[in-house]
Amino acid sequence: MPSESSENGIHELWQNALEAYRKETKCELLGVDFADSVLECATAEDVMDVLQESMEDLKAFRSDDSKWDKVRNVLERVVGVVLALNVAAGDVASVANQGAPGGSAIFVGIGVLLTATKGVSERYDSLLELFSQLSDYLLRLSSRLQSKPELGPAARKNALDVLVHLLHVLALATRLLKKNRFMHYVQVVSGNKDMKDALAKLDTLTATETRVVVNDTFVTAQQILSEVQSLRTDGLGHSETLERIETSLSALTDAQLLQLDIEIQKWLSPPDPSENHRRVVASRYEGSGTWMLNSSTFTEWRDGDGSFFWLHGKPGSGKTVLCSSVIDMLRDASSAMVAYYYFDFRDEAKQDAHGLLYSLVHQLSGASSDCLRLHREFYTLLGKHGRPSLAPLVDHLRALARCLPGPIYIVVDAIDECPLEARRTEVLPYLRKLTSLHLPHVHVLLTSRPEVDIRRCFEDDCTHSMNLQDVKPHAEDMSSYITHVLTSDLDFGDWPERLVNLACDTLQKKANGMFRWVSLQLESLRKCLPKHVEKTLDSLPETLGETYCRMLDAIDKKYTADILRVLACITYAQISMSAMQLAEIFAIDFDDESGVPQLNSEHRVSDAEASLQALCSGFIIVSNNSVSFSHLSVKEFLLSDLAPARYRLTTDVACFSLAQICMASLLSVEYADENRSGPSLATHASRFWMLYASHPDVVGRLNPSLDRFLIPGSAAFSVWADHFLRWRRSTRTRIEESPDGDFTRIHMYQWEPDCSHDRYSQRLPSWLARRIRFHPLILASFYGFIEQVKALSADLSQLSEGMMNGAIYAAACAGEVDVLKILLQLNVTYLLEEPLNNEHYPVFQQACDPQWYHRSTEFRPKISQVAVLRTLLECGASVNAPSAATRSGEQPLAILIDSWYASATDRRRRNPEVMEVNARPAFDLLLEHGADVNATTSDKSTILLKLVDSKIRKEVLGETDDESPKSTAVTALLRAGVDVAAAVKAGKRLRRPILEPELRFFEEFILEETRYARTRELVYLDSCSQEE
Repeated sequence: MPSESSENGIHELWQNALEAYRKETKCELLGVDFADSVLECATAEDVMDVLQESMEDLKAFRSDDSKWDKVRNVLERVVGVVLALNVAAGDVASVANQGAPGGSAIFVGIGVLLTATKGVSERYDSLLELFSQLSDYLLRLSSRLQSKPELGPAARKNALDVLVHLLHVLALATRLLKKNRFMHYVQVVSGNKDMKDALAKLDTLTATETRVVVNDTFVTAQQILSEVQSLRTDGLGHSETLERIETSLSALTDAQLLQLDIEIQKWLSPPDPSENHRRVVASRYEGSGTWMLNSSTFTEWRDGDGSFFWLHGKPGSGKTVLCSSVIDMLRDASSAMVAYYYFDFRDEAKQDAHGLLYSLVHQLSGASSDCLRLHREFYTLLGKHGRPSLAPLVDHLRALARCLPGPIYIVVDAIDECPLEARRTEVLPYLRKLTSLHLPHVHVLLTSRPEVDIRRCFEDDCTHSMNLQDVKPHAEDMSSYITHVLTSDLDFGDWPERLVNLACDTLQKKANGMFRWVSLQLESLRKCLPKHVEKTLDSLPETLGETYCRMLDAIDKKYTADILRVLACITYAQISMSAMQLAEIFAIDFDDESGVPQLNSEHRVSDAEASLQALCSGFIIVSNNSVSFSHLSVKEFLLSDLAPARYRLTTDVACFSLAQICMASLLSVEYADENRSGPSLATHASRFWMLYASHPDVVGRLNPSLDRFLIPGSAAFSVWADHFLRWRRSTRTRIEESPDGDFTRIHMYQWEPDCSHDRYSQRLPSWLARRIRFHPLILASFYGFIEQVKALSADLSQLSEGMMNGAIYAAACAGEVDVLKILLQLNVTYLLEEPLNNEHYPVFQQACDPQWYHRSTEFRPKISQVAVLRTLLECGASVNAPSAATRSGEQPLAILIDSWYASATDRRRRNPEVMEVNARPAFDLLLEHGADVNATTSDKSTILLKLVDSKIRKEVLGETDDESPKSTAVTALLRAGVDVAAAVKAGKRLRRPILEPELRFFEEFILEETRYARTRELVYLDSCSQEE
């Protein structure tokens, strides 16, 4: 039974829940007519009878309505689980005597929600979807309650949390339904932040029950097992029976632990470095790296206390191969624990500190039973909060290392393959912590290029280091490799011994320690006849960059353009494209006389992987339909200034190629085919064509394709819009805490589960996503397709007011000032006073909120809020909204201050897409145009009262401590005629009184301004009299 303090806590919990319900719905839950009847119900059937009786009082209700039958069936499941959960949570008896309804309040809340439908059948659809989702969540608990109705403390608390939060969800749904905003469930879940967050939390709470079940069952099994073991030693002859019980319980415990470990691994989702290791080992020349393993430097590192080895060298010098040799040698030592990791430029999951620590922690957790126990405790502590952040991961790694008595070797390769920003802000700082664990049995080996930031980080801290360019045995290793290839490979079988020796000597001298360079030269020499060998050796390229340039020059000119398009796709595509998708490039005619690339299915290659490998040999590797660069140096060359202009992959060149490829797919006759197998090019094109096409340097060159695609009612646009809608409906939106503790928007506009790996997110606002299918003008306005906007808006008779207003909103939201000017020159300025829907302000008020803006693509400039506001004002927008267009009297200047303050104080609401860093430029603009300085803010305060606070002025307007009084925002408000008395009165009402010093400042300022105005008047009168 719950203790007295526990009962008091439960009572308070429900009282708070009822008060929150009242505030949300303006309804006293226990005061409704049927509340007492519901609270007396003991079975689910009784509850349903009372709820139906309450519905029968509604004129529009029909008990034989088929939709009501569906709602009732789903509700019975919900009520049954809630009733069982209410009993099992232990709050029925504990709160009954204290005047609180406990979980039975949920049944009353369901009744209030049902009556809010007024018995109208059309409103049941949304309720059916809501109750179905709630049922899915609650059914996770039903099997637990059937098998074990009495819950432990942790499970009881979680059950109470579920019940209380369920009442909150019902309150939100009731409020929305009363306001006629719950007519379509999908739109509510996608468009209402409170409902989205509430359902996400309920999902989390019910999922937590799974972990509680595993933990409680495990504890119980352990207790029984302990008792059985004690009985076996009492000598009473029960040993055989007890042994069978012990065996069964042990198997049960092991199965539960296995399930728990699987859940933990899913929670961490650590990248798998073994894939990299297998690939490297397969390419490693036998005996490679033996010299290093036998070196004194390596031996001292291996046997020293708390040693740290930094191995560095030029690109392509064989660091990764040496790293694989180290790993294999250390793993052969049975007493050693080896954890390793390969950073990989090809795999985004292996390019940051999170992936590194997830993987190392996962590897060490299985090293011993103590480590496994610690790891499970770590999960129990943090599992319900999402994936762990970096700081606790490092602490956990240190704790795991302390559990192991033997030597621990941590080997990390290719630190330089992380993106520069991630490397400097996360990877290097946490690698320093990794190398500073201060544990004598932990040894760390890191490999990288000698980049400046890496050198500064490691050079002074490492106990051992090695530069491969300074090590003679490394050169000998390379010589051995060259000799082996030239003497054992059949392609060199016709070469006389003299040429083989000459090639060995030449390659060794010119390699400069780079295995990658040697490998490429050997590849080119395979095609060389003996009579040309000496000439070829004399003219070998000196660098990797020059080598790549020659390889591209050697390609047949008719293939060069397509190969560069393939390389551009690998470099810049939003997500990795498969071999099948990339091979579609070979079936596209980019030089069609219409100016629109044409996809011809007859020109498709039969073997995508073989064609790509043959045409792009040396630049890419193809495996299992996956394509990536063969070496990081290839990508670096193509992006660098070392590449000739004809081969250099700039952003605009790549986006133009990708846009052409996408448009060819969207405009093909096959686009509407639903029977495509695998991830087709059309799938990629549907998702990302807008991003590539809206690059500022691409739009003008893509007009022929856009003109053909953005046609109202055209087959291509209609099919794409249909795909877009089905994609939108199949996903949900939530806000998650990312591993670093920041908050990430997981948008509903995602096509596949792997969209979280997109390089740039498709941030389409929900109101826009719902409207782009109506007319291409809205889409063109958002993405800045100016020529198409002009063409599509030329005939206003074909456009409804809703379409035009949607286009205006889209252009303003994306910061497309030029598009705004085009649209507002069409005599539609009256739409500036019209809200897009009930959830929006008119566009000018919306534009005052920096959180509203959505930059259409990564490639476009940041949005200037001031430019948008100025354009709207110049085109006729009112700086003070009419009262009919406001909610709670919110004027533009008040919205501006409120929204910027919210952005400054809540990091989840900051918008990095807006150019301005504070509200001052927009604030001055609005005052310049006569904004209402006495407007009331959302918290019933005044603008002046808020800006009196110097902290708010700093955060919202960027003022500094040494700001001149004459240039402060308060001064600007006073000059604009703000009502000081109203601010003082509001401060008293809100219990935020303006202090005496502030009052004196106001009084002194007003007197000074008055004197200044009087002086100007006297000067003016004096000048007039002199003129007379």
